Amino acid sequence: MRKLFLVLIIALIAAPLALATTADKMNFYGRVCVRTTIVDQDKEYTATGVDDTDTNWSLDASRIGFDFTVSDALSAKVEMNASGGNVKYRHWYGAWKFNDNGTFVVGHTWAPTFVALTSSNIGSGDYGEMMGSLRESGLQLWYNLGGGQLKVAALAPSVTQAYSIDTSTLGTTAYAWNDTDTTLPKLEVSYNHKFSIVDMTFFGGYNSTDAEDTYVSGTSSVSIDSYVLGLTAAVDFKPAYFKAGVFMGQNLSQYGYFGIAAVAQPVVGINTATGTSFSYSTYDVDYFGWTLVAGFVVNDRFEVEGSWTHAESELDVNYLGAGGTRNLEADQFSFLATYKLADGVYIYPEIVFHDQGDDEITMIGGSTTTTERGGYNEYGIYWRINF
Repeated sequence: MRKLFLVLIIALIAAPLALATTADKMNFYGRVCVRTTIVDQDKEYTATGVDDTDTNWSLDASRIGFDFTVSDALSAKVEMNASGGNVKYRHWYGAWKFNDNGTFVVGHTWAPTFVALTSSNIGSGDYGEMMGSLRESGLQLWYNLGGGQLKVAALAPSVTQAYSIDTSTLGTTAYAWNDTDTTLPKLEVSYNHKFSIVDMTFFGGYNSTDAEDTYVSGTSSVSIDSYVLGLTAAVDFKPAYFKAGVFMGQNLSQYGYFGIAAVAQPVVGINTATGTSFSYSTYDVDYFGWTLVAGFVVNDRFEVEGSWTHAESELDVNYLGAGGTRNLEADQFSFLATYKLADGVYIYPEIVFHDQGDDEITMIGGSTTTTERGGYNEYGIYWRINF
């Protein structure tokens, strides 16, 4: 195993160096990050009946990368990530600048709907760090248009399997789909433009999958469409700055939406009451949420920031002809400081509060069931050295 790991490390380093022989310029960079935090989880969140406290000391989001300049028109980027004992690529793409305004990108990098808002490290990946997809593989066109930048992309589709229930038995029996098919790539677009002192980004994306089932005989399928629309804005008044983002969407757990994990999934109802005759219905989940950020730069070594992210979802279902609504909400509050110890050396003291809210089901007629989902808090220091 040690030999295999050594070979992998050598290959990861040797491949970019081999590419560098054809490049006019190569820039090497990297960072090492360690998370040292304590995590307190409510018993409602753990679903074990007891609270839980853990110490988290881990390698987090550390990376090495190479930027290549082959010519005025051709460039490339390779970046590997090491986190939690796993090594994977973050970026791996080539770019062709075909004219003064347009660039064609092939490979794996930030998706058009990625919009970073907070400086949070401990809370990143949960809420507020981005408003859409993260890094995706596919084809992208970046074009300078009207004083801003337009991005259009065809990306690898999300194939997250839908959850299905038997609506004839009040959903007491769950079924897994035999297969999930895709025919279209995930389609995304964004436009970034600075209007006076406000830097704004508009974005949207669409993904579609077909779930197939052969529970008794024959094959039945249902399409699950998902989309996201959003807007972010940032204002820098120096030394204070403010950022905000708002999004809405449908079936985002199927879209591959990154960061908003504490909300409902879409449900496909399977009515088996008539024996071998099945009827399929898709109950879509509607999403809405926002992120608010405020920060203050004290000097070139020290700054503070606070953020609040809210996400909610609504699922309308129909059991035995009795309609109902399921509502879920989640909030995250993050407070952090950035302190620069020396060039390339940073520490980030941070406290993050996660509130998972309630799981509320309201049936037509007024019957409401509420289940507390609890939450968890994480606090500590994030350490980073750039090289």
